This record gives sequence, structure tokens and C-alpha cells, in this order.
Amino acid sequence: MLYRIWLNDWRMETLRKKRTLEYKPDMRIGRKFFVLFMLLGFAAKSLGCSVPVFRYALERWECDEYRLIVAVKGELPPEHQTWVEELKNQSYREDGFCNLMVHVVDITDEANQGLLETYPVVEQITEPTAVLLYPRGAYLQTIVFQEPFSDQTVQKLTTSAFVETVTLDILAGTSAVWVLVDSGNQAADDAAYDVLIRSLAKQSEQIEIEAGVIETSGNITGGMSEEEVMANYDPSNFLRSGIPLKVEFSVKRLSRTQAEPVFRGILMNIVEGLEHYSDQPMVFPVFGRGRFLHPLVGEGIEPGNIEMASAYICGACSCQVKLGNPGVDLLSHMDWYSYLEGSEVVHDRALPPLTGTGDLAEPETSVSEPVAKEIVETRKASPLARNLVVVVGVVLGVVVGVSFSMRKKK
Repeated sequence: MLYRIWLNDWRMETLRKKRTLEYKPDMRIGRKFFVLFMLLGFAAKSLGCSVPVFRYALERWECDEYRLIVAVKGELPPEHQTWVEELKNQSYREDGFCNLMVHVVDITDEANQGLLETYPVVEQITEPTAVLLYPRGAYLQTIVFQEPFSDQTVQKLTTSAFVETVTLDILAGTSAVWVLVDSGNQAADDAAYDVLIRSLAKQSEQIEIEAGVIETSGNITGGMSEEEVMANYDPSNFLRSGIPLKVEFSVKRLSRTQAEPVFRGILMNIVEGLEHYSDQPMVFPVFGRGRFLHPLVGEGIEPGNIEMASAYICGACSCQVKLGNPGVDLLSHMDWYSYLEGSEVVHDRALPPLTGTGDLAEPETSVSEPVAKEIVETRKASPLARNLVVVVGVVLGVVVGVSFSMRKKK
């Protein structure tokens, strides 16, 4: 939450001025946010949860589902229907591991008018077209990826060599993988890489895991005894897998020669207008089951900002409700359950919550009204999650407001 507000402030200011996305932090504001990070850490301790965010996200946060609209005028040709079935079979809702939900939409059906109003570009199609949308929980109405629907589309949506390397690093115990998207300016890209390597090496040495985390081996972090742990018993402090618990970062560079159209689309549409700054290097921290944060861009790739993001990722999980945390999930293709097997893992896979009866129906050339609403509407949070977000948002809003008022007076 703090990380998102901090970066949104930077984004709005830079976009308003129509300048570059080079972020030069105001150190007074930076210190205030660092203090807030620390306060969240104390809040986490008071709640009893000592597990760092990156590990809590890996073991307990299910991947949000991306939505794929296969838009068509009238009937979907049989060959295209075969590709739809192939995508569905590789999804969570069937026997696969891809966090993708597929809907076939007949744009000539009046029941889908609301969808066309939200995404008018869909109305312009002349052939069956794949339109990929962010998960509903991301609250982003941007189109991630769009192209004529074909067997190549299926391959692009269900395989990614780059995403696989990132997730394998995480499953090996890496706290976060920092994805550096090269700009093509070798000097700027290499400079950003050097800053990342040096800064992350320093953070790896300085950041310590909170005391009281119980590993599957029986080891308790921070040298705490079993008696001390049980005196403040919290089941969330027990890890659910034998993956090494450590503070360690890696950097993966996405060069201009690597296509990865879906992966790039997901990253580059997270902030409106971000594609206009592709001439500068960008860095996206990825942790958990492929969850990534808003990017650092250009001169914003500097030690202070890297430290703040690392502090959040490795800090104790102050908000165990996923919705109350910043970030958006990647489209992944990993069998997380097999890798996370440990002393407390539940092996039966739980399906994502169904939000409309239309999700259970066989594919049709037209999508039913409940499903069309599901595609367009953002997810409604549970009362607990919604109240938590509101409270945290109000507190942070007051702090940010006071900060800007003080700056304005000075």
C-alpha cells in the first residue's frame, strides 16, 4: 500500500508535467515513508505475524486470474473452438496451472453491450480476436495484449521462458527477482544494472528476517525458544514449505531482442502512459507467486528507492489480506503446489471463487449477462478486506496530506 502510494505520487507528478519518468526523491518525504514502513513493521509484530511478505505471498496468496476475451461476430469457427478448449484445459479451473479464465464473446449480442462500452476497441474486430485483461483485483481496465486468435496465441498465453526463469529463482528461495527491462541504450541499461547489483547486495547483508518464524525444519528465526513462540502463538508464523528462508535477491535482464509479448504487455500497461518512456530502463520487483510492484524508471533506479521496496518485500507481513497489499500478479504457468510441498501444505487444490454461474457453462459463442458483468466489473472485496483497505487508506491519506501541506507552507 505504502509502496503504491509513494509511486503513484511520483507517477502523477511526472505525467502532469509531461516530463520523463525519472524520479528524484525528496528525502524529507522519503524519510516519512520509511518511518511508515517501520510503523507497519511494529504493527506486524503486535499482530504476531513475523513471516516476511515475500514468503507469506509465496505460500498463502493464490494467483489472481487473468481474463481472456475471445471476441467473435456470431459463431466461433470449430478450429478456434479447439484452441479455446486447449486454453481452458491449461487453466486453474481444469487440470492445468495457468491463472487464466477464458470467455468467448459474441459482440453482436446485445447482452454484451456493457463490455463493448468498457472496451470499445473490441467492437472494431473483423475476425476472432484474443483480448487479454488484467485480473479483476488489479482494478485496471487496460488491455494487456490483443491479436487475431490463433494457435500461436495459445502458445504465447501458456508459455513464457522468461517468466519460468523468474519463478524458478523464487522457488529456489530468492526473496525477490528484480526484472530489468532494457531500454536499448546500453550505457543507461548497464548503469541501472550496476546500481541494482550493488544496492541489492547491500540490502541482502543488512535486512534480517523477523524473529519468531518457525521453519519446517523446526528452526525458529531470531534465536527464539519454543516457549517464547508458544507464549504468543500465531499459526501464520509457521512456514508451509521447506524452501530456504533467506534474504537474497537476483536480477534478470529482459533485452530488446527477447520478444515475450504477453509478459511485456503485462509490465508496460501497469501504469497509464508507461510505454511512452520505453527509452529508459525500468525495474520491476517480482516476489511471491509472480506478484510484481510498480516500476522504478530511469534515474528512479537509485539506492534509496531500492531500499524502500526491499524493506516492504522483506518486512513482516503486516496485512495478511492479499487485497490490502500492493502489486499485480503475472500470468504464470507454474505448478506452485508441487514445489511448495511441506509439513503443512494442503495438497487438495482449491479452485478460485466462482462469481457467476456462467463460469460453469460450456463455451458458447455468446457470453451470458452475469459473465459479461464479471469481465467488466472489478472484484468486490469482502467486508473485512474492504474495511482494512479503507482504514489503511484513510491513515495514509492523512499522512500524505499533512506531508504535502508542510511542503507547501515551506
